[in-house]
Amino acid sequence: MLRCGDCPQKRLPDLRKASPYFGITPFWDYTYEGSAVKFFKDWCKQVNGSNLEPVKKVSRMLENRLQGLLNDLKHRITNAASEGMNSRVVRILANARGLRTFAALRIRVLFFLGKLDLSIA
Repeated sequence: MLRCGDCPQKRLPDLRKASPYFGITPFWDYTYEGSAVKFFKDWCKQVNGSNLEPVKKVSRMLENRLQGLLNDLKHRITNAASEGMNSRVVRILANARGLRTFAALRIRVLFFLGKLDLSIA
C-alpha cells in the first residue's frame, strides 16, 4: 500500500506567485464604474509590486484598455447576434454557387434574413 509519505517529493509551483494574475477575476462582477476602477487600480498596484514581468505586462496592457473594459461592464453587450447572422450569411453564400450578379446574391441574403421588403409600391 502506497501512502502519501512514501511518494517522492515533487517541486510544485508556488501558486502564490500567480495569485495577482488570477486576482483580476472579480473585476467582471462589478456593476458600478467607480468601484471597478478602484478595484482595478488596487490590482495594478499589487501586480506592479510583484516581480512577475509577464503579469506586469498584462497589467499595463489592461491599463491601456481600461476604458474599453469599463464600457463592457457598463453595457454587457455580446456579439452573439451578429455572429449568428454571419453564420447564416456564410451558409447562404455556400449554397449560392452559380449566381451571376452581386445583386442576385444580395436579394437572396436579404430574403433569407427576413430584411427584404416584398411590398408592391
